[in-house]
Amino acid sequence: MKKEDMQTRKQKWFKKIEEEGKLLDPKEDHSRGLRALQNPMRREVLKFIGENTIPFGKIKSHFNLDESSLRFHLTMLEQALYIEQINNDWRLTPRGIGYLKNVEPRN
Repeated sequence: MKKEDMQTRKQKWFKKIEEEGKLLDPKEDHSRGLRALQNPMRREVLKFIGENTIPFGKIKSHFNLDESSLRFHLTMLEQALYIEQINNDWRLTPRGIGYLKNVEPRN
């Protein structure tokens, strides 16, 4: 994704979550993010999605998880604002992309 496109997407995303009241107190926000990322499966889900938009079924089959387990992991990541759902597909938010870019080692 081009730097300009990412900047525009980031601004729109931030405005959207602010309007939806999803911005938390920084302490709670960091706590929620830490809880979400402590689980190795959720970090693997972020890496699998990457810069793509992936259907629920494809994530489910890739990780060989039952539906309720995957929904639990996706909900944790969504509540921590690392991913967002678009219809039945999932993609990383600017925060999720930033995590992969700045924290996760690249292969």
